Amino acid sequence: MTLQLSMAVLGFLAAALLVCGLAARGILADWWSGVCLRRGGFPQTGDFVRVGDYRGTVETVGRLAVTLRTPDNLFVRVPNGMVAGTSVACANRHAVRRLDFAVRVRAGEDLARVRALLDEAAGGDANVLVRPPVVVRLDAVEGRFVRFVLTVWFAREREEAVRGSVPQRVWQAFHEAELTVSVEPHGSR
Repeated sequence: MTLQLSMAVLGFLAAALLVCGLAARGILADWWSGVCLRRGGFPQTGDFVRVGDYRGTVETVGRLAVTLRTPDNLFVRVPNGMVAGTSVACANRHAVRRLDFAVRVRAGEDLARVRALLDEAAGGDANVLVRPPVVVRLDAVEGRFVRFVLTVWFAREREEAVRGSVPQRVWQAFHEAELTVSVEPHGSR
């Protein structure tokens, strides 16, 4: 009788351990991934990252998850296993960054003049680096409009200033030249 009872208890314990082990598998994987992430130093607090569908500034790299603050101020918790198991893009790891602006003008405008205005407006911005140089390229013809992509390089700590000053300078240059223009960030960060 005692043997039957101990076999039943042993079987129950084995089943319970199996269930707990399977349930804890994800937690253990996230914990181990957190150890690896913290030892590897990536991502770091303050990095602006893209992990899967999520984008945001890293607030913490915890034992089980990385927490992000999105540009629209949402709190996102990304399990460490997901961070370790996918590609992570870091927008501010390097000292020099690039930003592209989509610039639309009417199709009938003198394109050489448009290029010159864009180059002068962006190149004259104190927030924009001289090297690498400003790049202006014709991107597409969209019905009655022509879209250019204006590429500027800047020191990463000047990003917010560049996002405001370049469109303002472009708009001012085109306004003074009596041309209609629209300027917006192009692509993703």
